[in-house]
Amino acid sequence: MSPWSCSCSSLFSLYRRSAGCSVWAAIATTALIGSFGYPVTAAAQSSCWTTVGSAGAVDEADLSQVALNSSDTAILPRVLAGTVDTRYNVVAVPGIFGGTLNSKEMTARIADNGASSRVVLRFIRQNFVTGVSTIVATLDSNAFAPSAVAQARTVSFNNDAPELDFKNNFYFISATLSKLGSSGNPVVRGIRICPRFVVR
Repeated sequence: MSPWSCSCSSLFSLYRRSAGCSVWAAIATTALIGSFGYPVTAAAQSSCWTTVGSAGAVDEADLSQVALNSSDTAILPRVLAGTVDTRYNVVAVPGIFGGTLNSKEMTARIADNGASSRVVLRFIRQNFVTGVSTIVATLDSNAFAPSAVAQARTVSFNNDAPELDFKNNFYFISATLSKLGSSGNPVVRGIRICPRFVVR
């Protein structure tokens, strides 16, 4: 009998199959708790907020020097030095909530090939009523080893802070790609925000 065929259509069938259902419920709970030591919902595992790098809204002033290719945002090779600013709207998907003490992780697949390039991502909260903006998290490629090949880089944030509040605020990521010399090649390929679970 399939474990998912346990029926509660009658008191008799509920009583008769309760042992089987209990066993499978325990197995499912153990699987969801996993190695984290904390319950992990299916939504938290599969419904992180994500975006490709090329989906951002590019500042009008930077349109002449941005390079959009497949999932990438970069700076055109002919630009000897310059910056490109883009913004990514963050929406309230179910998997963005939760985490140990409400903590989150922002992961970006980015390239920074050395001293002539830099990528900075800022996760920003802006209040609907007051209009006040607050930088909640910053991911700076200069904090990691340079790489000409896009790598996944992660920062954690919001640890032991209130849960993200999409009723009273809106959230977005501001990305700044800087090319400081002709050899620079900063790239944003994709960004993800997920709950962060910590073993205690």
